[in-house]
Amino acid sequence: MTLTSIGGVSSADGADAEPAESERVVLAARELAEAEGWAAATHRRLAERTGVDIEVLYRRFPDPAALMSAVAVRGFADLAAALAAARAAPASHGDWPAVVAAYLDFAYANPEVYDAMLAHTSDLTLGRDPGPGAPGAAFAELRAGVAPLAAGRDPDTLAELGWALLHGTVMLTRGGRLRPDKQEQREDMIMSGLLAGPGAPASARDEPTPRKPADRADGPAVPWPRPARGRRVMGNATRRRDGQVLVFDADDTLWENNILFERVIDDFLEWLDHPTLDRAEIRAILDDIERANAVAHGYGSKVFLHSLGECLERLRQRPATEAERRQLDELAAALVAHQVELMPGVAEALDALAARHHLLLLTKGEREEQQRKLDACGLLHHFRAAHIVPEKDVDTYRWLVREHGVDPAVTWMIGNSPKSDIRPARAAGLNAVFIPNDNTWVLEHDELDPADPGVLRLSAFPELLRHF
Repeated sequence: MTLTSIGGVSSADGADAEPAESERVVLAARELAEAEGWAAATHRRLAERTGVDIEVLYRRFPDPAALMSAVAVRGFADLAAALAAARAAPASHGDWPAVVAAYLDFAYANPEVYDAMLAHTSDLTLGRDPGPGAPGAAFAELRAGVAPLAAGRDPDTLAELGWALLHGTVMLTRGGRLRPDKQEQREDMIMSGLLAGPGAPASARDEPTPRKPADRADGPAVPWPRPARGRRVMGNATRRRDGQVLVFDADDTLWENNILFERVIDDFLEWLDHPTLDRAEIRAILDDIERANAVAHGYGSKVFLHSLGECLERLRQRPATEAERRQLDELAAALVAHQVELMPGVAEALDALAARHHLLLLTKGEREEQQRKLDACGLLHHFRAAHIVPEKDVDTYRWLVREHGVDPAVTWMIGNSPKSDIRPARAAGLNAVFIPNDNTWVLEHDELDPADPGVLRLSAFPELLRHF
């Protein structure tokens, strides 16, 4: 991801942008992300919320990565402002304690913005040549905070160590990995000179700064409005009852999907009316074609329509006519136009699960088609993040673990497909919940080890509430 200048300097595509419009979009994206997770900050919802034409919005922020990048840049600017204000405050007990308090307050009050800054901007370099602009300004403020503690040591290295210490504290605390009853003690130890050398001022060693609540009126001014949270509310993960991470498949787990394709296939076989082959034989040919096209072209209704055309031409032993292609388009039209039909009990179960666990969504397929379903499902507010990937294999699940910093031992992949949801998740070290669907695509079938203790088998989605 490339950090993108905003605020009237340049837009995501390099063209001149209206500063007020760009600010409005970035602020709205931040608010949606903090309230519902990054998956909710779609271009459609941002256009509705800000009044910015969606075509203009796409020109300035071509994809979600560009939008998140702009939010990250703004986040670094606000963090730098908060650190500077804290160091300048008359009541400060020293630069480093003030920086610690301001940094932690910002990180805990803005978890989604913080993740955009430090979890989703992999090309950002901290410390060594931090670069111009907002990220560099934030690092400069951190360096100024630790400089009085250097005592002959390299202040840049000390600032890197301080940043690592603060970031690790934030992420481990939010993940529920540290003892909650020792949080104040840990923060006081950091403030009182955990990095201090022999020449550090006494105030940096012996007089920890009392922490101020994140929403206290006389605290460091942050341009974005902070969520209405007390400073001990550390984001979604620490509100969960037992800290487990539940990753959900979408198609045929949260809503019906393959049954729509099966209906089209039934209509196709009836229309085809082959003189010598029966339906099972034609279906076997179509399955082979779909299997090859999935490898070559991926998934989704467009690839499916291509497979129908290829099957028709193979059986007719000639290219399809224009009339036949129009007929295929009509048969497959329902795949594009259909409304998302949730599985029984999904909405109610997710309401309960989201109140006590950390939820992610992982779906594969053609990006635009899958995004339409996500936008229409009405469920995205439950998920910390939603990912659309071209394939769900072992490497995908390993990437997901790295991306979110989760512990595979307390992470569960929940889905209907042995091939895409269960087997690769188990191979990556995750646990899995298998909820079979009678209409699961034949190419998603695979054998599961009945003795595998890491796979929980349920018959219906609401049964998750008995186990999680």
